Amino acid sequence: MTKREAILRAAELIGTELEADKLGRYIDQLDMRAQIDIFGIDVSECRASEDVLVLPPPYDEAYCYYAAAQVNFEREEYELYNNLYSRCQQLYSAYARYYNRNRNPDKHKVSGLW
Repeated sequence: MTKREAILRAAELIGTELEADKLGRYIDQLDMRAQIDIFGIDVSECRASEDVLVLPPPYDEAYCYYAAAQVNFEREEYELYNNLYSRCQQLYSAYARYYNRNRNPDKHKVSGLW
C-alpha cells in the first residue's frame, strides 16, 4: 500500500478528506514504529516513506486503522478510537509474529531436550 492509498482509506473511515495532512503524519508514525520495532532499524536511520509503506498486504490496513483511530481520539470519539486501534494492533502484532517466525525459523525450533 502506498502512503496516498492509506490516507484515502483512512479518510473513508473517518468520513472526511479534510485531515489528509494529519492522517499522513499518523501513517508516518506507525511506519517508523514498524521500522524500529519489527525490523530493528535504529531510530536515527528511520525515514518516513513517500511511497510504499513497510507493512505488506494484508497487514497494511493497520495504517488506515491507526490514522483513523488517532483522529477519533482527538475528536473524543473514544468508542470508535478503541475499535479502530484494536484492529490496528491485531494486524500490527500479527505481522510482527509472522515476520519474526519466518525471518529466523531456527530460533523457534526446540533443541537440546534429549
